[in-house]
Amino acid sequence: MDQKRQAAAAARPRQFQINRTSFTRHYDIYSTTDGQQQQQQAYYIDISSFTPGKPDLTVYEGKGGPKGTGGGSVVAVVHMPKLSGDFKIGLGGGGGLAGAAGATTRWEDMTKEDVRHSRHRWAMTLGGDGGDESGGGGQRRRRERREFMWKRTRRVAAEGTSVSSLSGRNLKLVEVHGSGGGGGGGSNGEEEGEREEVLAVFTSDRGFSSCGVLQINSDNNEGRDFEVMVVTTCVALYEKARRRRHRAAAGGGGGGGGGGG
Repeated sequence: MDQKRQAAAAARPRQFQINRTSFTRHYDIYSTTDGQQQQQQAYYIDISSFTPGKPDLTVYEGKGGPKGTGGGSVVAVVHMPKLSGDFKIGLGGGGGLAGAAGATTRWEDMTKEDVRHSRHRWAMTLGGDGGDESGGGGQRRRRERREFMWKRTRRVAAEGTSVSSLSGRNLKLVEVHGSGGGGGGGSNGEEEGEREEVLAVFTSDRGFSSCGVLQINSDNNEGRDFEVMVVTTCVALYEKARRRRHRAAAGGGGGGGGGGG
């Protein structure tokens, strides 16, 4: 019976509520799986825009950041090069802090695939010696390089939410097989009638503090680093889009990259 419960839990989608108020310089990421009445803070993401050399985003595990209490280790960092739609992402490993001197940091790129900022591709090594050692069931897996793509969507939503036809900031994550890139996509980055396995989905829900809900549909076989990468890339796209909108509202025009528009 316990094994059945564990299998069911592993297959159940994981949901995260992403929050940020207008007057703060960080994102709070809460695990909301199983409809928990008391949300558990899974990640704290610090934002930096003006400090030279400092990552634009620093992802802490658990509650609190550099000035908080009870904060966890740095598990990822994100650099957003100016005048570019691409991202440089560092994942921590080997007990070190991601991006810190002497740390075992694995660097990955997330690249903008079209001028509408509707598709962004990234890759990572899963299994074996290069990151995650085993899946959710503890079985060692073959090390392999896999590619993924965030695509803008107006058809897919996280469970318990709905997609607004007026919002262009809803995203779905699919795996890229071969060199096709998941299709050219229409104006929203989606093929008409396409059928892809959706590994994760972000549904925007703007409020005073709410940014939206991120749902990871895949089971735990991809391991912890995959979850960190999905959360990090999703928030990076959201933050890049927020900065782009802020520049446009301030009269600075376009430029930069990323996100759900």
